[in-house]
Amino acid sequence: MFPPLRKMRITPGMSGERVARYDGGLRKSKRATGELKMVGRRIGIVTVFATGLVIGAALPAGERGQESTAARQVGKLLDDWHAAAGRADEGQYFQAFSADGVFLGTDATERWTRDEFRVWAKPHFAKGKAWSFRAVRRAVRVAGDGNVAWFDEDLATEKLGPCRGSGVLVLEDGRWKIAQYVLSVPVPNQAFDDVKKIIAAALEPAKENR
Repeated sequence: MFPPLRKMRITPGMSGERVARYDGGLRKSKRATGELKMVGRRIGIVTVFATGLVIGAALPAGERGQESTAARQVGKLLDDWHAAAGRADEGQYFQAFSADGVFLGTDATERWTRDEFRVWAKPHFAKGKAWSFRAVRRAVRVAGDGNVAWFDEDLATEKLGPCRGSGVLVLEDGRWKIAQYVLSVPVPNQAFDDVKKIIAAALEPAKENR
């Protein structure tokens, strides 16, 4: 054990080495240095612990709720929803939507109600595999009243490449339902000018036919 801090002071020795004085007694610098390191480590541990408590207490309720039961339920629903598309389970896939749910696809024309989306998707499900999306990152936030949640997620897909999904869920009769889902394809900033030209060229025939 090292002596109480109030009884220890560090002073330079005759040859410039540092020594510790405890009630007038001298100890060699090696031991003094070791004891100082022990003190520093203990102080550091207490400081880090206390800082962690302060930061944790200061986090918004939504961030602390990231690991809450509601957030986990939302994540599971979304994982199951994506899996249902992969195995062409049309019933489970569309049961995940609220009655007035909306799906927005990557094309500007693709804004569908749940029922419109189901009509469009039915031929894909009939093939035995609709599409394969898997979340590789997801952030979920839950409102203070616990009845609304919103999220964003990065997706690995077989045909579209890296995608992003975001949306809103509502709690209905104790079960989470998708009220809105937005599918998008992130464009690297350095490629945006080229992509913009491709989009403009694709839209040109539509403009001419107006």
